[in-house]
Amino acid sequence: MKTLGPWYPAIGLAVAAVVCMVVYGMDGNWTSAFIAAIALLAAAWFVSPALGGSGQPWDILKDAGPQQRPVVIFWRPGCIYCLRLRMVLDTAGNRAEWINIWHDDAGRAYVRDNNNGNETVPTVLLAEEVLTNPSPGRIRRALSKF
Repeated sequence: MKTLGPWYPAIGLAVAAVVCMVVYGMDGNWTSAFIAAIALLAAAWFVSPALGGSGQPWDILKDAGPQQRPVVIFWRPGCIYCLRLRMVLDTAGNRAEWINIWHDDAGRAYVRDNNNGNETVPTVLLAEEVLTNPSPGRIRRALSKF
């Protein structure tokens, strides 16, 4: 059975949404209740493991050449830098392979090997170059070529 650890931030935000609904609702301020709940539930979605990472596993991608996998982004839920990268890339990010290191042990090992044993994300494999927390603009420019 998988651990719930990666889900704790999302669960905490969802609980906070319910608490806001109750607190604001008791005061009769339903507009604020709904706005707060929607904002907190959106944040829960963005930090949840359910967002992204549905591509091929690193074990398969690592054997492909740079032409088959020009941009690989290693990420994890709850990482604000990963979220920033995803938001800035917008639809251009769909051309990259996104690997959730909490769901891919080989991907996690690759990130550790390239970051002095740390699980620093986002780590981006751009052709043959490994970049740790690169500027989103650089990745966007690289993706525009593909």
